[in-house]
Amino acid sequence: MSKRSKIKALFSVLMVLTVALSAIALPGCQKKPEEIKIGAVLPLTGKMASFGEWEQRALLLAEERINEQKMLGKTKIKFILEDSKADPKEAVAAVNKLINVDKVKILFVLKSTLVEAVEPITDEAKVLLFAFAMDPELGRSPYTFRIYPNMRQQNSVMVDYLQRNDAERTAVLYVQTPATEFLVPELLVPGLNEMGKSVVAVESFAGDDKDIRTQVTKIKASDPEIVITQAHHVFLPNILTAFKEMGLLDKVTIVGGLEYTFPIKVSPELLDGIHFVSPTYALEQIDSARATWFEKKCLEKYGEYPGYDPAFFFDAAMIVAGGVKRHGTDVEKLSDYFLTVRDYEGVTGPITIEENHNAQVEMMMGVFRNGERVPAEN
Repeated sequence: MSKRSKIKALFSVLMVLTVALSAIALPGCQKKPEEIKIGAVLPLTGKMASFGEWEQRALLLAEERINEQKMLGKTKIKFILEDSKADPKEAVAAVNKLINVDKVKILFVLKSTLVEAVEPITDEAKVLLFAFAMDPELGRSPYTFRIYPNMRQQNSVMVDYLQRNDAERTAVLYVQTPATEFLVPELLVPGLNEMGKSVVAVESFAGDDKDIRTQVTKIKASDPEIVITQAHHVFLPNILTAFKEMGLLDKVTIVGGLEYTFPIKVSPELLDGIHFVSPTYALEQIDSARATWFEKKCLEKYGEYPGYDPAFFFDAAMIVAGGVKRHGTDVEKLSDYFLTVRDYEGVTGPITIEENHNAQVEMMMGVFRNGERVPAEN
């Protein structure tokens, strides 16, 4: 090859390298960072859309914080949201799409009946399922975890409070769901009997019952000192109105669970003096930088404080990010990692994931005073 030909060949190589390097430098041609997708099946429309809206906000705030802080280096986390409409069939379709089309290895799902419907699918696919549901009997799969209050914890706090109460005659009114059908006969009534309380009436109603006066009449006739309610918050206006009409509100102490931590469309005087179990987060200020950041962001973006429900979604997302940082999307390693989580300082307070895959979270008794929820004195 002549000297002229060699120079020409070298010039051609240099031109190719220059073009290649220029392409790399151009923003539009840069390789996008790797993205890890996490699926979330939430009620974005329908009767539970107000829950889904806040849960979506919490996950997007977690995504923002994880990516801005580069918790995973150059890798980004992306939440893919699907609408369950609070319907099991819709949830199943959404989960199948997220697993088979989006290829997610981690899923967040709200509501006990939906978790029950999708868990066989996630178990067979070996996909991690984070169940936001209170039913402690859910989670038969080794790939299911719950970073959320559960009914065993709620019952323990409630029974402890009742044990310190001098009243003896206790009645129970509950809505018929798989969770409450487990809670009331398996946990609550045996707990009351064990402490020597007299259970004078146990009444239930179906979710589509418009009139519960028959059940309330039987409860009144049993002459209770305490009435325990176990029902979703949407049923409380009907329950409390019936109690008032029957003259029970001024006569008995009402004790309930987490249903009283949600917005209840009744006049404040109907709620005054009602005791209820609550995550500590909903009643007391959590002194941590993470809680402060989360609440500040919610105020800045949405103009209001979040309830405990989105706070648990945020905590779960951050715990998952910690696992992904160490093990990527290796499901088996992640499953082992989550069982090592102890006293994680979340927005909602310390969180520990136990051997049964349920999170132990802080809970306490609250009471309504002058229209406000405050910590109970005892």
